[in-house]
Amino acid sequence: MKEHYKESGVNWIGKIPAHWEIIKVKNLARNNGSLFIDGDWIESDVIQKTGVRYLTTGNIGPGKFKKQGNNYISEETFHSMNCLKALPGDLAISRLNEPIGRACILPYDEPRYVVAVDIVILRPDSKYDKQYISYCMNTVGYSENAAIMSRGTTMKRISRGGLGNFSIPITSYSEQKLISNFLNQKTSEIDTLIEDKEKLIQLLEEKRQAIITEAVTKGLDPDVQMKDSGVEWIGEIPEHWEVVKLKSKGEIRGRIGYRGYTTEDLVDVGKGAITLGASNINKLNQLDLSQKSFISWEKYYESPEIMVQTNDLIFVQRGSVGRFCIIEDKVENITINPSLLIIKEYIENTKHLYWYLNSNYITNLVTLLTTSTAVPMVSQEQLKNFNIILPPKQEQNKITGYLNHKTKAYDITVNIVNTQINKLKEYRQSLIYEAVTGKIDVQEMLKETEQEEVSSS
Repeated sequence: MKEHYKESGVNWIGKIPAHWEIIKVKNLARNNGSLFIDGDWIESDVIQKTGVRYLTTGNIGPGKFKKQGNNYISEETFHSMNCLKALPGDLAISRLNEPIGRACILPYDEPRYVVAVDIVILRPDSKYDKQYISYCMNTVGYSENAAIMSRGTTMKRISRGGLGNFSIPITSYSEQKLISNFLNQKTSEIDTLIEDKEKLIQLLEEKRQAIITEAVTKGLDPDVQMKDSGVEWIGEIPEHWEVVKLKSKGEIRGRIGYRGYTTEDLVDVGKGAITLGASNINKLNQLDLSQKSFISWEKYYESPEIMVQTNDLIFVQRGSVGRFCIIEDKVENITINPSLLIIKEYIENTKHLYWYLNSNYITNLVTLLTTSTAVPMVSQEQLKNFNIILPPKQEQNKITGYLNHKTKAYDITVNIVNTQINKLKEYRQSLIYEAVTGKIDVQEMLKETEQEEVSSS
């Protein structure tokens, strides 16, 4: 029988089945033993390695708990501060960091938890299924609504009162349970497909990395005479190649000292120059100008030595340390912020240097440098002293052409698989939305699945 629908009165929800209702989140917890309350303000000086497990918003993923961090507070602190006792199975909602309003169920790894003040613990009345509520709170429309309602400049957050006034669609407990069980099964199947494709990408990237490393450290001639490079991680290199310091082949510059700037030097679009930061270099080591920041003309012209030009190479020294990109297109009025270094006036083949920085040798070196210091970074002096393995210029050109061609097939395949992953994620989101708003009949879909399984057996 075809379901009758009615208007929900909530934009992101749209129409719902006639027998469903709309309820505000704060009204999910009305009975004794139910909760809708913020966590506690825990100072860093009371954090320790044993006691009551302390969770932050970083542990709250969209629908999934994230096992990161290993912080605790003592029993004494827990009791003296009269902390909220969050229990395994409670629904935890993050008021901070996008997607704002995301929620997950706390795992059964600990008998109890203490949670940060930006986490709301929802322990709803028994007639509501927590897993179903979690799915509602992790739909795209719900998250977009939370983002609109959030406040703040550097870190956006939403109040518990704001969250409490959000609406979700609700049906009978048995139907909530049916929907959450259906989504558990279907999203698990989708997640498995996504994980398989992500493993394929990882394998492709490892093979791509191996090809690059082999070419820039061993060359293209398998019969060439070799010699010890004098660099432990590299081993042997062609005997006519040389090992030099990067600083001997180019200028490494950064925004240092009085040439630094504050947020007061940032201006609106059209009123200054683009200033690049770590976020403008993506994980594929490409320049990404989808989001731009601008610095005043005064600060821009103050530092002509770090104005970005074609054929410059940009290196991330803080943040996503070790990422880099080459400026291949003509650019105007761009500079860098203090998180970046710029390699200019490189007298060899800059694209060969780009491929060299992609090698396992540099990846391992960056990892060593960033894990051996309190603040993960690569200093300007350290970058200057990077060992560069250089073949003659003509051979650099051949290696560059080879890698441009050889990596293209890998990049195309990775892009195809990434597109497939994105489509699976979109389907997952669509399925959740349609199920929790009653736009698909879960019971009918389950019957169809059972019939297909019987037919195929």
